[in-house]
Amino acid sequence: MSGSSDEPLSAPVVFQCGACHRVVSDSNQLLAAVADLGVLCLDAVVGVRIGDSESGADRSFAPLHCSACEHPLGRIYREPPRPELEGLVHTNDQPRYSLLQSALASYVLGSAAVHGA
Repeated sequence: MSGSSDEPLSAPVVFQCGACHRVVSDSNQLLAAVADLGVLCLDAVVGVRIGDSESGADRSFAPLHCSACEHPLGRIYREPPRPELEGLVHTNDQPRYSLLQSALASYVLGSAAVHGA
């Protein structure tokens, strides 16, 4: 996805696994783009497997993988990586999926040209 997170999207964007191109979400589920983490924060995904929880110095998370090819896609944070990113925290009432922009492919709906025979 190009552009900054402050620019409105001109049309819906479909997010895909960067390895196998399985659809994993779309811009209707996009809550925020966090540029310094390189993630898109989404409130719903499909075709994604949640791995076992891991822990770090100041955060805990579970990795997300494409359920078709096992490509790593991002994380579910149980605690925010920084206090100001509380909105990334996943709960049962408000799921939050942080997908790495570098792990995704995307396309804008309606951007494909119709080619005649």
